[in-house]
Amino acid sequence: MKLVIMGLKNSGKTSLIKHVFLGKEWEEIEKLQPTEFLETKKYKYRNLLDIVSFDLGGQKQFIEAYYTDSWSSKIFSRIDIFLFIIDSSNSLEFELAILEFWRAFQIVTRYNPLCLIYVIATKYDIKKLTLKQIEKKIKKGHKVVWEKVKVEIYSSSIPKNTARKTLGKILDNIIRNKKVLKDKQTRLQNLCSQFNKKSKTDACILINKDDGLEIASASKSKYITSEELEYVCLKALVEAEKEKAEVFSHMKKIGFLSSDETDLRFWRSKDNDCIILTDITPQVGFFSVVNAKKFSLGIMILNLKNLEAEVSAIL
Repeated sequence: MKLVIMGLKNSGKTSLIKHVFLGKEWEEIEKLQPTEFLETKKYKYRNLLDIVSFDLGGQKQFIEAYYTDSWSSKIFSRIDIFLFIIDSSNSLEFELAILEFWRAFQIVTRYNPLCLIYVIATKYDIKKLTLKQIEKKIKKGHKVVWEKVKVEIYSSSIPKNTARKTLGKILDNIIRNKKVLKDKQTRLQNLCSQFNKKSKTDACILINKDDGLEIASASKSKYITSEELEYVCLKALVEAEKEKAEVFSHMKKIGFLSSDETDLRFWRSKDNDCIILTDITPQVGFFSVVNAKKFSLGIMILNLKNLEAEVSAIL
């Protein structure tokens, strides 16, 4: 799917992209440099939805170039999702942002009558205007066309952990409405449920290693629910697995280990629960919780090998 993200400079476009698709947290993207003209990247949201992102720099000279004959069709044609970003903390440029939105709206809808259009008010933790005030100002004089095209508006804040959920809900709705992708996700959820039953685990979560989001999960634990995990980035767990591989590789080099290949990594809590982490495929991580009294290493490894083959066949 082609996703175009546009807005004035420093409105938070690139930060939103890196936060959602690469699992970057606020501390990692707080001081990003402005995008120079156009940046195109490919992502795979939840390892299910293929995205081609067109991140448009918001400096005035770049915006003018997007509408020229040389670039307009390349940028604005065949769009599936159009995101216009408005900095809710910058009241000085708010009127200019509205003008640029309606300017872009005209060309986007001309090229793509069925395109999904969203306005996202970023930096909502330091907002100068509420979402209702922003929507009222944008719709002024354009209410009929706004409602006809069904433009939707949302708020977003990376420091307050709402940005991933805002864009995630938009993308998850697309997954639900695409039968092939929804069927894949359902099959993966069924695999997680079957794994819990076979391995006597309380939770099984498949993690997309790029964005850190769950692909599918099944949980019998009251402490781990699908709703709570849906927009939580679990990339720290994936990175822990990467660090483990580096440690074992070093141990092999110095002769402490004969092999750097490992099946899994686990921790044991004071409550006698074991947390298990490993890789299923190069792009999919695995997280599970099991009571130590029910844990069998041999059964776990056998079931993980079967799960790896089944997940690979689906994805």
